[in-house]
Amino acid sequence: MREFIRKIRLVMNGSPLFVLLIVVFGAVLCVLLALLLFQVDRAYEIAMPVGEDRSAFVDAGIPGSEPQEILVLNSYHRGYSWSDNEMDGIIETFRRSGWKILPRIEYLDCKRFPGMDHFDRMRDLLQEKYRGRKFPVVIAADNPALEFALRYRPRLFPGAAVVFCGINGFTPDMIRGYRNVTGVAERLNALGTMSLAMKLHPWTREVVVVHDYTITGLSTRRETEEQLKPFEGLVTFRYLENMPLSRLKEELQRLTQDTLVLGLSYSIDKEGQVINHEQIANLMSTNSPVPVYAVHEERLGYGIIGGELLSGRSHGAHAGEIALQVLSGVPASRIPVELNCPARVLFDFRQLVRYFIPLSRLPRDSVVVNRPVSFITRYPGLVFTSVGIMIILAVGVLVLGFNVYHRKAAEEEQKKLQAQLLQSQKMEAVGLLAGGLAHDFNNIMTAITGYAALVRKRMTQEDPSRMFVDQVMSAADRASKLTRGLLVFSRKQVIEARPVDLNEIVKNTEKLVMPLIGADIAFTTKLAQGPLTVMADSGQIEQVLMNLCTNARDAMPGGGRLIVETGEITVDDAYRKNHLLERSGHYGLISLSDTGAGMDEKVRKQIFEPFFTTKDAGKGTGLGLSIAYGIIKQHKGMITVSSVPGRGTTFKIFLPLVKSEQGIAAKRAADRIPGGRETILLAEDEPGVRSMIAITLRDAGYTVIEAIDGADALSRFMAHREVVHLLLTDVIMPNKSGTQVYEEIRLANPLIKVLFISGYSATIMQNRGVAAENLSFLPKPVSNDDLLKKVRATLDA
Repeated sequence: MREFIRKIRLVMNGSPLFVLLIVVFGAVLCVLLALLLFQVDRAYEIAMPVGEDRSAFVDAGIPGSEPQEILVLNSYHRGYSWSDNEMDGIIETFRRSGWKILPRIEYLDCKRFPGMDHFDRMRDLLQEKYRGRKFPVVIAADNPALEFALRYRPRLFPGAAVVFCGINGFTPDMIRGYRNVTGVAERLNALGTMSLAMKLHPWTREVVVVHDYTITGLSTRRETEEQLKPFEGLVTFRYLENMPLSRLKEELQRLTQDTLVLGLSYSIDKEGQVINHEQIANLMSTNSPVPVYAVHEERLGYGIIGGELLSGRSHGAHAGEIALQVLSGVPASRIPVELNCPARVLFDFRQLVRYFIPLSRLPRDSVVVNRPVSFITRYPGLVFTSVGIMIILAVGVLVLGFNVYHRKAAEEEQKKLQAQLLQSQKMEAVGLLAGGLAHDFNNIMTAITGYAALVRKRMTQEDPSRMFVDQVMSAADRASKLTRGLLVFSRKQVIEARPVDLNEIVKNTEKLVMPLIGADIAFTTKLAQGPLTVMADSGQIEQVLMNLCTNARDAMPGGGRLIVETGEITVDDAYRKNHLLERSGHYGLISLSDTGAGMDEKVRKQIFEPFFTTKDAGKGTGLGLSIAYGIIKQHKGMITVSSVPGRGTTFKIFLPLVKSEQGIAAKRAADRIPGGRETILLAEDEPGVRSMIAITLRDAGYTVIEAIDGADALSRFMAHREVVHLLLTDVIMPNKSGTQVYEEIRLANPLIKVLFISGYSATIMQNRGVAAENLSFLPKPVSNDDLLKKVRATLDA
C-alpha cells in the first residue's frame, strides 16, 4: 500500500495535467456514484397505495346510454382500507370489462356501530332512496353487508342476485335456503404466514396473537386456531384478551426476544375506539421490540414484516367478475362460492432491514415492497453512457499516468544511482584513507603492544610500574580497535569472532564510560542473570557501546538517565523479517536507552548513513553510527533505533547466541597460551616488529630464524629446509612478497605450514591471494597472546 501511494505521489508531482485529469475524473465519479446511490423512487409493487382517497370512484359510471345500476353494500365506512380496496377492485373490474355499469355504493358503518342495531333505519333509508329501482345484482362486501342483504332483499331489491366478498368464517350454512347467492369467502392464510415467520426466526418460542372481539375478529381467531394446530408443541400461542389500546401497547412493550407478533382482524378496542389497518399495524410495530407479521395486505408498509397476505382489492375484483357473469345471464346459484382467493407472499423491505433479514432467505416468489429503486434502474441509458465516458477517461488517465510514472521513475532511479555513486565514492575515500594508514599504523601498534607485553611479562606482580605498562597496553589496544573499526566500516577488515559474554562486555564498557559521561547523568546497568555467550569481537562491540553512550551524553546536555540492559530474546520468522535479521532463533539483546532530546522520523531513517550528523560543525564526523552499524552487521546481528522527540532514544543490538557449553569450552581453549619446540622462519621487513615477534616466539619455546625481506627468507629457508616447520611472513615486503615466498618454498616442501601477518586491509590481502587460498592470516596489530595462539593453531592444523 505504501508503495502504491508512493507511485501515485510520484506521478502527481510530475504532471499538472495528470492532476487536472484526476480531479475531473474524481468529480464525474462522485456525481455518478451520487446518482447511483440516490433513491429516486420506492417500488411498492401494489396496484394502488393503501389509504388513497377513493371518493372519486363513488357514483363513477361508464359513460354511455342506459347503464346498468348495481348496488354495492360496504359493511364499513369510507377510509377503512380493507373495504376501500374491495371497492377499488370492484370498480376497476367493471371499468376494464367495457360494460356500461353504474355502481351505487352504500356504507353501513358497522365498525363504528358493530351491534348493527341501526340496520332497520338503514333499510328504511335505502327503501326510500331507491324506490322504484331494480338492481340485477347486489354486491355485499364483508359479513355485515351479507347479513343485511339476505335479511332485507325481499323488501328492498326482490329478485336481485347477491354476490358477496370478504366473508370471514364462511360456511355453506350461511346461505343455505337463499337463492341466487354466491361470492368469495375470506380464508386467511395464517398457516402460510406462520411457516414463513418460523423459517426466518427459528429461535421463536412464543407467538402473541392480536385481534379484536368483534364478530370478524373472533371469526379470524377461530380460523387461525384451526390452521395453526401443526405448530402445537413447537411454539406457544398466546391470544391477547380484549383490552384498551393503552394496555395493548404495554403488553407489546414487555415482549421478549424469543417472541413474534401475529396480527389478525382488529378494528375496535374494548373501549369502543375505532382503528383501521394502518393504525393498528403502526401501533404494533412501534411498541413491539420483536417482528410483527399479519394476514392482510392493507397493513403492509405500516410496520409489519409481511406474510401470505390477503388483499381487499383482490376480493373486490373477484366479486366484480362474478357480478359480470350474473349480468351476462348466468344464474348466481350456478356459480360456486370461491373458497380460496389466492394470497400473495409480500414483505416490507424496511422491516427486513430493521430485523437484519437478508433477501436471500425469502421465498423465490416473494414480492418486496418499499424496496429502493436506484438511479441506474430508472435511467439505464444515461448510466451506461456515463460509465462509457468514465471508462474512456479512465483509460486516458491510466495511459498518461503510466507514461508520467515511468518518466519520473527513471528520474528517481537516476537520482538514486547518483546518490549511490556519491556514497560509494565516500566509502571508497574512507577505505583508501583507512587502508593507506592501516599498514604503517598497525606495524607501530604491533611493536608497541608487543614490547609492552614483553616488559609486563618480565615484571613481578608487585612491581609498581606494572600499572603504567597496563595503561600503555590498554591505550594501544583502543587505538588498534579504532583502526579496525574504520576498516570494518569500509568493509576492508575481516573480524575473527570469539565466544564472549555480553554481560562482561557491558561491565568493561561501564568502566570506560563512567569518566566520560559526567556526574549529571545517572548511568544504570541491568544485566541478565545468566551468561549471554555470542561469537564476537569484544573490542568492536565495546567500541559500538562507547559510541552509543557518548552520543547519549551529547543528547542530554542538562543531565538525565542512561540505562544499558542485557537479555535474551527468541526471534521468530515474522520478527526476523521486520528487523532484517539473518536467521530466527535465540539472540542476545543489548538495549541502551536515554532520556535525551530524541529525534524525529526523518532523522531516525538517516541515522546510520555515513557522514550524516545532527551535531554542530567540528563536533561530529557522521561516521560513528555507520561504523557501529557495520560492526554489528559483520557479526550477523542487527542494530535498531526507536525515538520520540523530547522523550529520548533507545538503541537495540541483536547478536546471535551460541550454546553456553560450546562458548565456555572454546573460551577456555582460547585462554590457554600455548608454546612449542618447532622451528619458525620469520620474514618481516619492519625491524621493531620482527624483533618483538622473535622474542615472543623464543620465550614460548620456539626456535626462530629471522629474515629481513622476501629474498632473505628464501635464502634462509634453503639453508635450513630440513628443520623449518612454519613460515611466518608479512604479506607485503621488499624484493619478494610473502605470497611469492610461500609459493616458491612450497615447491621445495609441499607440506610447509604458513601464517601470513600484515597491517594492510583485507581487500589488499584478497588481491594478494591470501583469502583465495583460504590460508591462515593474522591482522596487525596483534597481541603476543593472539600471536602464540594462532601459531600453535596453524602448526596443529
